[in-house]
Amino acid sequence: MTLSKCCFALLTLAATGLVGAEPVKAPSMRAISGHYYLQGVREVGAELLLSRDGRFEYGISYGGVDQQAQGKWSVQDQTVVLQTDIKSDARFGAISESTEVLAPYNEAGARPVLLVVEIKSSALGLVWSGAEISAEFSNGQVRNGVTGRNGMLGFDVREEPEWQGQTIKRVGLAYPRRGVAQSWHAIQSPDTRSLSVEFDPGRTLRPAFETLHLKIDYQGKAVQSLTMLPESNPSWRYVRE
Repeated sequence: MTLSKCCFALLTLAATGLVGAEPVKAPSMRAISGHYYLQGVREVGAELLLSRDGRFEYGISYGGVDQQAQGKWSVQDQTVVLQTDIKSDARFGAISESTEVLAPYNEAGARPVLLVVEIKSSALGLVWSGAEISAEFSNGQVRNGVTGRNGMLGFDVREEPEWQGQTIKRVGLAYPRRGVAQSWHAIQSPDTRSLSVEFDPGRTLRPAFETLHLKIDYQGKAVQSLTMLPESNPSWRYVRE
């Protein structure tokens, strides 16, 4: 390569930022912490407080609706990530067992089941999908599933030799999306074929968001604002006070 071509190549690399450019380091939490206010979005007011201990508080008001969120925040590369705490006093309540298989699992042509679990709120006339159910068998193995749109989950009879004669000893109930940790219920009778579980949704608080990503904006080397990702028009930009 001639000297002139070599110089041209270096100039080209420098112009594209491939030579002499140092990677921008993510700022410390101390450098980002502070009070931010939403700007540039009509008829919407919002503010974000990032504390140095890694906690945040968020509030937004629009169209007569007020929402809040609190939780933990962290820095990932050039992005601030907010993870909301789920606050709920929801819980599982009364549990009743039956030797009868619940519909539609008892219909002609349906696959035989060992147990049907139903999650419902009788007083509200609701059934609950997405509840996580675990069944622990007499052989020590555990099978897992989630309730469907009808609020039910059936544990099928398996034909493999290792499952012959196995019974369900206890059932684990959890509802992570509602903030309810797993609890276990011992099956009272080997003849039980259905488990009806009452669910009290309590005062589950719907946060403004569960996870939010904000791009860090700079003025010089100082953090100036945070822009919500993915970016939109107009941008949801939170400017530091």
